[in-house]
Amino acid sequence: MKKVLLTLALALTAGFSHAQRVVDWSVESIVAPTSLTSTASSTSFLYDIVLKNNGTDKVLIGDTLGYQISASQGATVIFALPNGGVYIRPITKDIAAGDTIHLTGAFSVGIRPNLSVNITLRAFSQVFNRTPTGLIPETSFTNNSKTRDMVWYNPQGWGVSVADVYTNNLSVSPNPATDVVNVKVNLVDPSKASELTVTDMTGRVVYTETITGSVATISTEALESGIYIINVKNGDLTSTSKVTVK
Repeated sequence: MKKVLLTLALALTAGFSHAQRVVDWSVESIVAPTSLTSTASSTSFLYDIVLKNNGTDKVLIGDTLGYQISASQGATVIFALPNGGVYIRPITKDIAAGDTIHLTGAFSVGIRPNLSVNITLRAFSQVFNRTPTGLIPETSFTNNSKTRDMVWYNPQGWGVSVADVYTNNLSVSPNPATDVVNVKVNLVDPSKASELTVTDMTGRVVYTETITGSVATISTEALESGIYIINVKNGDLTSTSKVTVK
C-alpha cells in the first residue's frame, strides 16, 4: 500500500510540474523612443516596451521571450530588427498573471533619412517555452503588438512640414559683406538644383539664381547698402539667413 501511495504521489507531482499553462501575452505600450534621431551615417535609439501577462497562469523562469521592433512608412517597412527575424531572450523571473515588465535595450541601424519623415514604430512580442514547462502557445496575436507614430529626423534635425523654414542650415560670409556674399547650404540632395533668391526688407526680389551645389557666391555690386534675406529652396525645404551689405 505504501508503495502504491508513493507511486501516486510521484505521479501527481510530475503532473503538477508539467501542468499546462495558458498565457495571454501583450504589448501594452511603447514608452521609448518617442522619435528617432540620426547621424550622417546611422540611427541609434533606446527602447522601453511595456509587456503584460494577461493570462491566468504565470510565465515562469525557463520560458522564452521573443520580440521584434520595426519601422514603416505607410505600407513600406523601413527596417525590422533583427533583420526581419525575432530576438530571443530568456525569462529570468516569474511573471504572475496581471503583472507587467519593461523590455529595454538599444538598437542601431546603418541607415538615416535624407528628409525627416513621419514613421510608425511597431513593437511585437510573444512568449513560448523551449523546455517542458507546459506553456501552451498562443494562437491569437491580436494584442501582441503596439504601434506609435513619430518623426524620424534627418541629421540636420529638420521638421517634416513643407512649410518649415530652416534658419540653421544656411551660412553666409562675410557678414557684413562689401564685395561678395558666400553662401553655403547643407542640401538634402545635392544632385537636385536649388533656387537661390535675395530679397530686401520690403519683400522685393533683387537677385535670383539656380545653383546645383552646396555653395554660391553673390556679387553685391548691384545691391544697395542694407539688410537682405537670402533663401535657398531645395525641393520642399527652404533655408534662410540674413546678411548686411555695406
